[in-house]
Amino acid sequence: EDIKLRKKARKLNLHSRVWSLAEALEAFRVLTDQPIDPLPNLELVKLFTIDDADPILESLRNDYGAEPFAAWLAKSKREGRDALIIRSAHGDQFIAGLVILKLEDGVPGVRGGKTLKLCTFKVGDQFGKNRYGELLLKGVFDYATANGYDLIYFTAFENKAELLGFSESFGFRQGPTRTALNELVAYKDLRPTDADYGALSRKRSAPYPPLASASFAFRFARAIAAGVSAS
Repeated sequence: EDIKLRKKARKLNLHSRVWSLAEALEAFRVLTDQPIDPLPNLELVKLFTIDDADPILESLRNDYGAEPFAAWLAKSKREGRDALIIRSAHGDQFIAGLVILKLEDGVPGVRGGKTLKLCTFKVGDQFGKNRYGELLLKGVFDYATANGYDLIYFTAFENKAELLGFSESFGFRQGPTRTALNELVAYKDLRPTDADYGALSRKRSAPYPPLASASFAFRFARAIAAGVSAS
């Protein structure tokens, strides 16, 4: 590190244009997605490290067609996309759960913003009772939070009712449009919008009984103690 250069820059009032090594590393760090603290059995890997022949990809080939899926997978690997995986505990090194991640700018038909698309969200049929879906989604939320994403979304055919229902329990909503393949769009907004703030303001202005009212405060406290509504 050139300390003399930085001292000279300070004398010339140019210190804001000359970074230390630590400052330069921090500036470049925020330009790239960062790894997350791994959860048990959950790994963040590059998609190109996953074997094309892994059984977890078989149902996707059936859904989208072998050739189109192979072309898409090859393209996604070339792009260096990240993936969250759970490996099988049977010692065969096959993947039990998989999410392929992609950076996009907004959710179709919803709004713009730094968006994390879940290109694939898949748990092997034989692992459905292991709560691997919850573990994968926890990893997705951690990844999105660590890297400052505004939105998360995925697309799915209507016959994936179990996946759509599962995502709803974690706050995903159905978007107003469909994809060119007639897939549904499910999204989760991670940051409040101006409309959300407006709704909160309207709720704040709603008439509430004053807490200074002794009779109301007494009835409210008794209701909480009894576990019933104040009304």
